[in-house]
Amino acid sequence: MDTADNCAVCLYEFGGEDEIRRLTNCRHIFHRSCLDRWMDHDQKTCPLCRTQFIPEEMQEAFNEKMWVASGISDFYGDYSPVTTGW
Repeated sequence: MDTADNCAVCLYEFGGEDEIRRLTNCRHIFHRSCLDRWMDHDQKTCPLCRTQFIPEEMQEAFNEKMWVASGISDFYGDYSPVTTGW
């Protein structure tokens, strides 16, 4: 079984009509639905080689963009920090 012809998640061969995704860091290829399911389980690495989806040197900037895009910063911006009197 040649891994270039098969999805490492489901082990099925790629067909001509299949939607596929190629990871940019390691260049491994998977069925789109298989990789989506993998990521739905909070996986952040390639299912085959465990290379991180987001390179470490880009992780901080990625996290900041995700924080802003999530809208959570807007929600928490309405609250002032709580202080205690001790």
